[in-house]
Amino acid sequence: MTLPGHRLLVALTTVGMILLLASNLILIWPIHAGTEQWSDISLAILFPAMLLLFWALVTLGWAMFQIFPGDQLVARGPYRYIRHPFTFGMIIGVTGIALATNNWLSLLSVVFILWPVLTLRAMREEKDLQEKFGTEWTLYQSSTQFLIPWVW
Repeated sequence: MTLPGHRLLVALTTVGMILLLASNLILIWPIHAGTEQWSDISLAILFPAMLLLFWALVTLGWAMFQIFPGDQLVARGPYRYIRHPFTFGMIIGVTGIALATNNWLSLLSVVFILWPVLTLRAMREEKDLQEKFGTEWTLYQSSTQFLIPWVW
């Protein structure tokens, strides 16, 4: 399967984030009449997502942004359980933000644009990591889930 190029992923991410954050300016389409309930739910989703993002970032450090010669495969911290905890945290986090906006357009942009784009980005990253780490990566893949702990 050929994955979209980097520019396309960036463009789609930008479109998804604009729809997510500006949904109430584009179209008023509430999920629920009251906003208090959605604020509580979104915080309950967003807070653990932010903790996971921070944990993944601290675990990888600068290796998060680029693979340098001599880098080692990281299989500690949240990477013991899933290969893309930062992506999983982003997916959960943008879902919490979408619920906080209380707008169907925002939620649909997350489900139909941001989730697939972030997943495609992780798939593309897997290909790069396979090239870099080879057999070590293959063994790591067999012992961890792709994106969702204990599921996928």
